Amino acid sequence: MSNISLDVSAKIDSALAELLETMDRHARALNTPFFVAGATARDLILDLGYQISAGRVTRDLDLAVMVEGWDAYDRLNQALVATGQFVENSRIHHRLLYKDSWPVDLIPFGPVEAPPGTIAWPPDRAEVMKVLGFREILEQRLLVRIRKGLDVPVASLAGLAVMKLIAWHERRAERDAADLALLLKHYAAAGNEERLFGEQQELLKAEGHDHERAGARLLGRDMARLMAQATRAAVLAILRDVADPETNDRLITAIGQKLGMDQYEEAETLLGCLKRGIDETAAA
Repeated sequence: MSNISLDVSAKIDSALAELLETMDRHARALNTPFFVAGATARDLILDLGYQISAGRVTRDLDLAVMVEGWDAYDRLNQALVATGQFVENSRIHHRLLYKDSWPVDLIPFGPVEAPPGTIAWPPDRAEVMKVLGFREILEQRLLVRIRKGLDVPVASLAGLAVMKLIAWHERRAERDAADLALLLKHYAAAGNEERLFGEQQELLKAEGHDHERAGARLLGRDMARLMAQATRAAVLAILRDVADPETNDRLITAIGQKLGMDQYEEAETLLGCLKRGIDETAAA
């Protein structure tokens, strides 16, 4: 991880900045790498970074934390509770509430996974969550400046697309489809236009100088560069299984509904560009 990618310090909600500062301090003290995921990552980059609004507001914060085991996870959890700013949720093991108003989900990954790519929550291991790709996303995270002297790791848009695609396949949530539609449609405008006119200019020509379609294909390329082989195989399997108009078009339909009325064909085209970008690019 190298230079600052975005500076949103003049725009970020002060309560969110304070929350992230507290998390960063305690994660560093316990040597626990983490990154911001979910809707907050989307909003930090798209909304605050590039003025691309998702059109909906959420106060949920997903934080992916790399831990050796459940003891290490519990130590971080208890360190946050000990600040007096967080309280535990008696029903949801991985959720804290910050200052009585801000839900925070701590999602573990890393050596704690069993089997790899999957989390099974104690004590009964009945609740299972996919965390496939989280290690790669951590390695290629962005740094977002939220205050002077405080740079927070955030999932890149390509990493977010990987997570959202896998999450949609697992739970079919409308919010995941909405975020995928947003990423497919606006990836070019989210800091990538210079690339499309420079190093990736062949994409513009190949896609008939359509910025959105070239952007979707570039998103696929960036996802491919991020993903390890297992993650890539899972993502391509999802696209084959549920984004084929001849066999199963459930994802096309879901994306089309989020793009707007009668946007099925555009959703099919953008997902085709995404898959083409993944297929033509070597994996990480």
